[in-house]
Amino acid sequence: MDNKILLDKDMTRVLDILEQVKTLNGMISLHKTNDSNSFILNQYLDVKNRFLEELKVILINYEIDVQIKQQAA
Repeated sequence: MDNKILLDKDMTRVLDILEQVKTLNGMISLHKTNDSNSFILNQYLDVKNRFLEELKVILINYEIDVQIKQQAA
């Protein structure tokens, strides 16, 4: 039973991370075109990378190996 609850938490977190990354992609795209503040762009890229690293850890539990492609600012 505990294993099922853990899987449900993981699945919920995966969906949340994907939603966050989708939002961040929009913000990153906006700041790439504006070129006004590279600090903010780098902050968004950093947050996105943290979410992707968390996603990678969760997917390891499913024996899925993920390589994250670094995005330049």
